[in-house]
Amino acid sequence: IPDLEKAVARRLRVVRRLEKCIASFHSSNRRPEHVVGRSRLSLFGVVCSPIWVNTLCSGDATTHMIGEDDPIPAKGTRVDSISYYTRELVECNKVVAALQKK
Repeated sequence: IPDLEKAVARRLRVVRRLEKCIASFHSSNRRPEHVVGRSRLSLFGVVCSPIWVNTLCSGDATTHMIGEDDPIPAKGTRVDSISYYTRELVECNKVVAALQKK
């Protein structure tokens, strides 16, 4: 059961980030981006998106779209946040379903 609880908590975190990205897209008409593996700031329990991604991104400045069957990008890769978290959610759902069957 502890493994299932961890998987459900991770899935909930991914859902929150995906919802935040979708809301940001609807409010600004720009698809949010982030760098894989970069830590996030948490203020009073609210996880903030990294605002420095557009100005201080080093290395490859192209944004990668991720499909459901694509491999997880390496740390340091700049990705489209909506497609990344959608793919993460698919993976989390598979893990939770497998743990629920046990």
